[in-house]
Amino acid sequence: MDHDDIRRALDRLGLTPTTAGKLFRHSRRAVERWCYGERRPPQGIVILLHLMLAKKITARDIEIAAAKI
Repeated sequence: MDHDDIRRALDRLGLTPTTAGKLFRHSRRAVERWCYGERRPPQGIVILLHLMLAKKITARDIEIAAAKI
């Protein structure tokens, strides 16, 4: 997933950099860096985005799982 794919995925999922950062426990700025190609997102984030786009998991599923950590 390149930076354009990241931007499109967040857009399709209705996630802003701020909400994505909170969901994935990263800063808004980190998410913006992924979107602009300044940094590569962690592989786990890419996997989560793929699963969310495939409707296998939801943002709520991630929140529930994160609360258990």
